Amino acid sequence: MKLARILISMILAILLLTTAVFAEAAPNETPAGESSKEERANTVPAAPADQEEPGNPENPENPENPENPENPENPENPENPEDPEDPEDPEIRADEDHKPYVSGYPDGTFRPNQGMTRAELAQLVCTLLELPEGDAVFSDVSPKKWYAAAVSAAASAGCFDGYEDGTFRPNQKVTRAEFVTVLCRLSEAELPEDPAGFPDVSASSWAHPFVCIAQAQGWIGGYPDGTFHPNQPVTRAETVTMMNNFLDRTPDEEAIQAGETRFFPDVKQSAWYYSDVMEATVGHTAHYVELESQESWTDPYWDEIAIPNGFYCIGGKLYVVEDGSYVHTQQEGLCGGVSYICEGASGVCTVDASLLKNASGQVWHIQSGTVSRQAGLFELDDGMYYAQAGGMILRNGDWNTLHFGADGRYTSGNAVIDNWVDALVSAETDPSMTRERKLFALYSYVFHHSTAYIPNNNHVPRGQDCSVWAETYMLRFIQQGAGNCYGYAAEFYYLARRVGYWEAKAISGGTDPHDRDHGWVEMELDGVYYMFDPRLDGTHNVNPGMLYMKTYEETPWRYYRP
Repeated sequence: MKLARILISMILAILLLTTAVFAEAAPNETPAGESSKEERANTVPAAPADQEEPGNPENPENPENPENPENPENPENPENPEDPEDPEDPEIRADEDHKPYVSGYPDGTFRPNQGMTRAELAQLVCTLLELPEGDAVFSDVSPKKWYAAAVSAAASAGCFDGYEDGTFRPNQKVTRAEFVTVLCRLSEAELPEDPAGFPDVSASSWAHPFVCIAQAQGWIGGYPDGTFHPNQPVTRAETVTMMNNFLDRTPDEEAIQAGETRFFPDVKQSAWYYSDVMEATVGHTAHYVELESQESWTDPYWDEIAIPNGFYCIGGKLYVVEDGSYVHTQQEGLCGGVSYICEGASGVCTVDASLLKNASGQVWHIQSGTVSRQAGLFELDDGMYYAQAGGMILRNGDWNTLHFGADGRYTSGNAVIDNWVDALVSAETDPSMTRERKLFALYSYVFHHSTAYIPNNNHVPRGQDCSVWAETYMLRFIQQGAGNCYGYAAEFYYLARRVGYWEAKAISGGTDPHDRDHGWVEMELDGVYYMFDPRLDGTHNVNPGMLYMKTYEETPWRYYRP
């Protein structure tokens, strides 16, 4: 028995020794189909259900296994993971229908520098928001006005306030501060904690919070000098620019450069607001091709305005409308019997005319093919006209003491006198002469013919205004072909006025020798009284012109002014 126990002990020792040697034989080899230590370190084992894991003789009690810690935080599979390799794709901005929300005027202009009225802004807001019908009523907004429905709807929606006296004041200009207030009412944006503001908008001003909100949102930027000008009327160009910022609508510059635009003769392509005006007036589908990209226009459209054919003066430039729209391609044509040449994209044209009537019946003075912007008198073969500032001809009105008829021509008020005078002016002067040279030429004509004297004892009472007697003596002079001193004075009086000397007056006074009754012409020029006496100048004929534009101190004999 003792020997048997010894043999068993020896066998067990040999077996233990063999096991230890095998365990150290290949420490870095991994059996096929199993994980390495490094791989296991990143694997969370799943224990079989209802099965207790066997104790590991190599691990102490209560082990802290770095390969499988308690409550592991696996970077590859954390709780509420945010996998950088598979983020949630942000959506590209969907296509939007950008309708035109402001239009031009019946003459096809946009008037970018004109102030926006409260009525116009109410209409703009209603167009954008498609507001329901309102019930607000104002004493100064007639239901028949084009803006009545828009004003009522916008006020009912809280976009506008009326005034304490119950009025809305639709034609009052909107200030820049008032405009950003309307934007803020259309938005849920809040006042930033640390607003920047503008130096000309006081913190105590009612507009301060609204201006600061608009600035923080990027709707407004102010002027280059850092100011905002809150009380300045907001122009139509500024309105659409700020409104586009508010709506996050960005013009498609490529489409605009390609000519997919609406033509306004008063909106130049070089203007800072050109693209924003196009964004506001050209409808389109806004397509976005990538994140944070600006819109790309597809299917642009706009509402055509049927403008009466004819010529239009805008900003001193001449434009022509054919087939209801402005010509803005390089072309030549004929409109209303007047030939024109259009320069091209600018739309500016030139014409071969001196006077031009537009579609509304207004007449302009044309110089060098374009509308003259200089006010003043000018002459054509058929008469004298007065061009007002901007080139429009004065009709049925007075300039100083000169009257202009329905056709724009100067008239004495008597057609017989006008015909006589026009014929003399046409025969004795030419357009190249200065006005003073024309006056002397007409004076010379009168005194050379003044020897054809017809005495008339019906003298004009001294000091009587020429408006009482000049026409009578002039008609008698025309009928007889000559006359006395009053007839020649009347003739030169009408000729002087015909070439623009509105200061001319026919005088009934006296002269030496013996203080005889006599008639002549007088003008007050630059505060100095000058006299013109063609009858006595022609009688003496010693020094022709010795009584032309002389002061009373310069005359060779005395004149008795009434």
